[in-house]
Amino acid sequence: DIAVFDTAQFAGLGASQISALSTTQVAGLATTQLSSLASDQLTALSSTQVAALTLTQLGALTLDQIPALTVTQIKGFSSTGIANLAAEQVAAFTTTQLGSLSVMQVRGLAAEDITLLSPEQMNVLTPGQLSQLSVSAIGGFEPATIMALSSTQWGGITNIQLRAFSESQLG
Repeated sequence: DIAVFDTAQFAGLGASQISALSTTQVAGLATTQLSSLASDQLTALSSTQVAALTLTQLGALTLDQIPALTVTQIKGFSSTGIANLAAEQVAAFTTTQLGSLSVMQVRGLAAEDITLLSPEQMNVLTPGQLSQLSVSAIGGFEPATIMALSSTQWGGITNIQLRAFSESQLG
């Protein structure tokens, strides 16, 4: 059973061995095993395997591992999985990863997540994605981020969201 491997043994598995793990085995991985994976091992996980990761396991992904995830793997995250990531983990997403988030996944973003996103990261969010942000997530927009939004992106901001911006956010 894979669960008996210590971290060093598990880290020594090849990408093809990682990709051969069942979803049950993936769901049973210790967080230390998961966080020990190198980029090539991590990207060997299928979207089905990624979808089997528990919230605790997703939280164990390191800031170096997050950018290595493929768009297909990111799409395997549930909206609850996105909501349970630490803000620093969300901030580690690449612009390609952020742009690939579904509207359901975007609904999981919190104000703390939005606060840590750079203007470059925010610029990839589509009007459809922006329209799904909660009113509380709108509170995470920094003035520089607001100023960086394009006119097309502003088209996605709903009236309810617009009213949620504070005076200090709008500068």
